[in-house]
Amino acid sequence: MLIVGKSGSGKSTLAREIIRAMQGRYRHLIIAIRKREFAELTQGRYTVSEDGDPWPALKKHRRVIFQITGYDPRPFLDRLGQAVMQYGMCCWWWTKPTTSSPGARPPRGSSRC
Repeated sequence: MLIVGKSGSGKSTLAREIIRAMQGRYRHLIIAIRKREFAELTQGRYTVSEDGDPWPALKKHRRVIFQITGYDPRPFLDRLGQAVMQYGMCCWWWTKPTTSSPGARPPRGSSRC
């Protein structure tokens, strides 16, 4: 889930409410954020740079937060996305596969709900 909005618009409040409402219903909770927030909702808290490796934390904890430092968080977010897919944490649901691109399939390593 991606929550986007202006500063002070209530993004963190909304995220916290959603996470608490989903308590016990998720297998893995992974939070990637630039600020120091949500530590009370996780088992492991890691400060990572742009070239950080998410694998050790994902293997150790089911609820983890990554505080991303540095100028550009995209390299870490790319590695995190790859790790999530390879680790099999992602579940895809395609409601209308016939309306998507011909021959389109979920990424390898993912499962259908």
